[in-house]
Amino acid sequence: MFGWLWILICLGLSTSAEQRSFRFVIKEFYIKPTVPDVMESVNWTMPNRSTISIALILKREIDKMDLETSLDVIRTGKQIMRLYQIRLDACQFLTTIHKNRIFNLFANSVNKGSNGYLRCPLKPNFNYTLVNWYMDEKYFPNYVPECNFRVSTKFYSHSKMIVTSLNLGSVVFNN
Repeated sequence: MFGWLWILICLGLSTSAEQRSFRFVIKEFYIKPTVPDVMESVNWTMPNRSTISIALILKREIDKMDLETSLDVIRTGKQIMRLYQIRLDACQFLTTIHKNRIFNLFANSVNKGSNGYLRCPLKPNFNYTLVNWYMDEKYFPNYVPECNFRVSTKFYSHSKMIVTSLNLGSVVFNN
């Protein structure tokens, strides 16, 4: 879910509503539980190559959740450049108004696309849904270099990995 954050961190924010000359394309995405006792079901779709929809139902309450995420930019010649690797309290991240505009933008976009305000504890037997989630290009600088990227995210509850996801994509110029 931190798939788009790297561009914000790397290049700063632009608040202009001007049309951007690039777009984000998702080439591959998956999310899967790593332990059988947490998820009742998890389903995802990519309605188009720029958005992701996710629906999940938990078997049990999750009162504490951390997330570890990293972003690699894959440059021409298969050279890999790691832009970030971070571990943080996911419960606190979703409910905090961040002084850092980048974190605030990301948390707001997740909450905007969800079927309810996400906060811990996450409840069992509730259909948590994120519909047509994307990062809006208008909040990015006018120029973002064309590249491929890989975002790996792992969610932990009480130090036990419960879910992993991978997002492979690219930044492409509009024609």
